[in-house]
Amino acid sequence: RKEFSGIATVMPPNQRETKIPNTIDRAFLNCSALTTINIPDGVTSIGKSAFQNCSELTSVIIPNGVTEIGGSAFYGCSGLTSIKIPDNVTSIGKSAFQNCSGLTSVIIPDSVTEIGKDAFFDTAHYNNNSNWTGDVLYIGNHLIKVKNTISGSYSIRGGIKTIADSAFEGCSGLTSVTISDAVTSIGSEAFYGCSGLTSIKIPDSVTEIGNNAFSGCSGLTTVTIGRSVTSIGYRAFRDCSKLQKVHFGNPNGWKVSENIDMTDAETISGLDNTATAAEYFTSSSYYRDYYWKREG
Repeated sequence: RKEFSGIATVMPPNQRETKIPNTIDRAFLNCSALTTINIPDGVTSIGKSAFQNCSELTSVIIPNGVTEIGGSAFYGCSGLTSIKIPDNVTSIGKSAFQNCSGLTSVIIPDSVTEIGKDAFFDTAHYNNNSNWTGDVLYIGNHLIKVKNTISGSYSIRGGIKTIADSAFEGCSGLTSVTISDAVTSIGSEAFYGCSGLTSIKIPDSVTEIGNNAFSGCSGLTTVTIGRSVTSIGYRAFRDCSKLQKVHFGNPNGWKVSENIDMTDAETISGLDNTATAAEYFTSSSYYRDYYWKREG
C-alpha cells in the first residue's frame, strides 16, 4: 500500500474510506483517488492544503470541534457538491474551497469571523449568477465578493456579520458604502483600491479591521471608527493620501507595534485629535506600517 505522512490508518486499496489523526496539515495533498473522509472528533484544525486536489473526494463531514479551515484546505476538490461548516469554526483561509467546481451548496455559520481571499472562488456556487444579488455574493450572513463593475452607493445587507478579505477590492466606481450595524469584522484588503470612496463610517458593532483594509482608497478624506474596534491591521489606510480626519469612537488605550504579536508595543495618545489620528495612519514617519490594538 502507499504510505502517507501523518495518516493513522489507510484502508486497503479496495476500500477508499480513510480515518485520520488530529494533525492533517497537507496530509492528503494530491491524493486524487480519495473519495470519502471521516474526520475524527479530536481534530480542531484542518490545516493548509490538507485535502488540496483530492479531485475524487465527494463526501466530507467536518466535526463540531473544528475551529479553523486553513488556506487551500480543499482547493481543487472538484467532486465535492456540498459543504456544511460547523458552528465552532471562526476562520476559513485563503482559497480554502477555490476551484471546487462541483460545489453547489455551502453553509457558513455566524461563528465565522474571518474569510480569506478567494475562499469560494470558481466553485459552482460562486459561478452561478442566481446566487448573486446584483453585483454582490452573500453566503449566509457573510459578504463574500463584490464585482468591480459596481458603482455609486451601496448598502450592505442587514444582518451581515463578516466582510471577507478582498470583498470590494478594486471597486473604483464605488462612491459610498453603508456598513450595516451587525458587521463585526472587516477583512484584509476588503476595500483595497476603492479610490472613489470619500468617507467611511465603521459602526460600533465592528471589533476588527484587517490588514490593508482601506489601503489605496486615494479619495478617502474622513473615517469614523466605532467604539468597539479593538484591532486595526497593518497598513489599514496606506496610500490614503487625502485622508484628513479620523474620528475614534474610543481614542484611549491604543498600542501599536511593528510585530503582529504586539511585542515591543508602544502606547500612543492624541487620537482624540482627528487630524493627528489621520496623520498617524497615513504617514510612514508615524504608525502607518504598524499593527494597532486597544486594551480596556
